[in-house]
Amino acid sequence: MPTMKMFVLLLCIALPYCGWSQDKKEKTKALSDDAKIEWYKSFSILRDSTVVDTSLTLLDEYRHNYLRKDVFGLLPFANEGQSYTNLRGIETTYSRLPEAGYRAKHWSYLKATDIRHYKTPTPYTDLYYKSVMEQGQSLDGLIAFNTSKRLNITMAYKGLRSIGKFINQIVSNGNLRFALSYVSPKGEYDLKTHFTSQDVANGENGGITTPDNFESGEKIYEERARLEVYFKDAKSIFEGKRAFVDHTLKFIDIGSFQTVLHHQGSFETKRYEYLQPTVASTVGTTNLYRFGTSLVTSNINDQMHMNSLYNKVGVQLNQKGWGKLSAYLEHYSYNYYFSKVLETSTQRIPSSLNDKISSLLANYEIDYPRWNVRLEAAQSINKALTQLEGWFIYKLNNGQNLQLHAQGITRLPNMQAQLNQSSFLAYNWSTSLSTEKISILDAATQTKWANIQFKNMTITDYIYFSNDAAIGSNQIILSPKQYTSSPINYTSIQASKEIRLLRQLSLDQTILFQKVVQNDPILNVPTWVVRQTLCFTHAYFKKALYTQMGITANYFSSYYMNGYNQLLGDYYVQNNQKIGGFPLLDFFVNARIRQARIFIKAEHFNADFSGYNYYNAPGYPYRDFMIRFGIEWNFLE
Repeated sequence: MPTMKMFVLLLCIALPYCGWSQDKKEKTKALSDDAKIEWYKSFSILRDSTVVDTSLTLLDEYRHNYLRKDVFGLLPFANEGQSYTNLRGIETTYSRLPEAGYRAKHWSYLKATDIRHYKTPTPYTDLYYKSVMEQGQSLDGLIAFNTSKRLNITMAYKGLRSIGKFINQIVSNGNLRFALSYVSPKGEYDLKTHFTSQDVANGENGGITTPDNFESGEKIYEERARLEVYFKDAKSIFEGKRAFVDHTLKFIDIGSFQTVLHHQGSFETKRYEYLQPTVASTVGTTNLYRFGTSLVTSNINDQMHMNSLYNKVGVQLNQKGWGKLSAYLEHYSYNYYFSKVLETSTQRIPSSLNDKISSLLANYEIDYPRWNVRLEAAQSINKALTQLEGWFIYKLNNGQNLQLHAQGITRLPNMQAQLNQSSFLAYNWSTSLSTEKISILDAATQTKWANIQFKNMTITDYIYFSNDAAIGSNQIILSPKQYTSSPINYTSIQASKEIRLLRQLSLDQTILFQKVVQNDPILNVPTWVVRQTLCFTHAYFKKALYTQMGITANYFSSYYMNGYNQLLGDYYVQNNQKIGGFPLLDFFVNARIRQARIFIKAEHFNADFSGYNYYNAPGYPYRDFMIRFGIEWNFLE
């Protein structure tokens, strides 16, 4: 992978900083012996500091996956790192500024807020490994060190390669991260900067052509490579690079009053390429043009490029007891483009979409021991884009709290919905969609009885893709649409609680209820999403070895799950096939020895006896039973 070569280069550059003398090594060793785990911290540009965790809990079991986070509400595709189906149906965050689109390719793409900086007294290393479906591995390595308390450096690379069980399903992904943080001796200057280079390369088989063969359970088809797929040589490549800086300067610091200059900027490039040498698919003895009429007879090569530049500069006034007040000027410019203007017999498609958006921003935050309030407002100067957002947190006793969040936002459609070019005739468009209007109300509470989250969201002028092909044609011909008939209202309630049944036996439950009120089936979600884990824990050899053993059951009710479209790298609304209503059972055995955690899991062990009706998108079967091994190892010296 090209990014792997860059990682090696950065490692070579950084090695001189690690070349301590023998005296330095002895001091580091002495410091490591005395260092407490609480001294090893990570934080993002949101200043959300957390302590490095080397324990083994159920949360670690849930996080031991390619994304390295709890994926409740996400259903992974059959191959590791391929994509995910969002069972919640909505995005986790919303921005008023336009984004590229290609949502199915962004699950492992790290945004600026995802990059972690580290502050450690001694060098810190985090290593992750997990076996994959076939012929490959998933690896993630991170090293954090410093040249002084004020200058901390982090280098990391995540690599994945997996052939998969089905024809043309290979995944080859890479995420390079290089981060640096610096604080001046008196603390008046604070810098956080990073560089990322990320790529997602997938074999795109278009799904299986004969679902009946898969669902039959016949032994011949247990070898998944015997199932025919729509495309045997298609592939997609999504790449992105970003240089980012966030820094502040205190130029007035008198007693309890401070004036801080703040600048945040980034330059980012993205590219999506879809390659399909053979245009026609073979279904039985019939040739099928899955995406409709093509402008070429072979060697499809669709490419999108995007460059974006973001800058935000402002002043923050801090007065102890009165809070922090900030005012910013924000500027965002982008160029989303294809190779040329495309002219067909019926339409003329521009080659690019570009714009410059300037906005005024204001923030206010006040923090007291028991409660916190934060307010944000944004108004674009040259566009009808607004954002109002507020948070309220009240801290109860014993770590319990109540959180309220409200947001109203007007945002531009993503660029892909506004402009697209393709060698497939029907996939060319230049639209004039209006803005989406979104209002959100969140409430969450963490108590000793349960953790409960409530969300209500109303979306007006919702934008989506749907299939224009005739039912039964076996074609997928998508176009962007905007639902203007009436607002869509989404409501969800999620509750989670770990119940201690016995001293070493616990039951962890997470239940999500969802309801959508709409005149037409546009935003489709399962009514119920459930995860239950029965876990037994025990310590051996005077607590030198700690173990977990248990069963996790995942379930979601049947619904019209969104389809996946490889040509756009996105999802589309469909109302022909319901998916869901099947259990997914995993058995796991985990262990921790000092800072090493070992994970062994029998994934979907009920696959062979609960029926072959499990899919993660129409035409895309879910994972079969397999045993996987993983390890996470932390070094604190």
